[in-house]
Amino acid sequence: MDKNKFFNSAAVAAILIGAASAHAAELKDHQEWSLLTAGFSRHSTQPSSGIHRWRDFHPGIGIEAKESEGLDTDWRRSLAAGAMQDSRGVWGGHASISAMKTLYSSAAIRVDAGAGLYAFYRSMNWRGKMGFVPAILPVMSITNPEYRIGLNLLVVPPVGRKGDRPAVLFAQISYRLN
Repeated sequence: MDKNKFFNSAAVAAILIGAASAHAAELKDHQEWSLLTAGFSRHSTQPSSGIHRWRDFHPGIGIEAKESEGLDTDWRRSLAAGAMQDSRGVWGGHASISAMKTLYSSAAIRVDAGAGLYAFYRSMNWRGKMGFVPAILPVMSITNPEYRIGLNLLVVPPVGRKGDRPAVLFAQISYRLN
């Protein structure tokens, strides 16, 4: 990646992280902060050209603010933003706001599922053209409260033709900070 694309991606990621952090103030005293780290993906197909292959490992970093347990509802909102390498190996940014309902909770595991509104700044083709991609996607979070580690799962449906944007199952590791 050339320096200009790297700095542009870093600037967009910083703006997305700052925007999510600013909006997280509305969660006030009832919030959990998590560090978002690398992610892993599984694509339904490979590119039709045969020249390129989708990347399954996505280095990255981000932050998530989520409403704490103990509120009067099983629904929890969260805000997240970060920078990550996409499936083409290009660095970009992401931001989201989601609402998830607790499906199961015990001392060892908590499972939340719902939907999120996402904004991705990512590569649009193999030549590195960047663009914003909005999406409403199903999301699931599986966490271990004792060890403060979790896995955020995201399902992205196929978009377009010719296998250029296949269905993707994406998993991102989170670590609760507070």
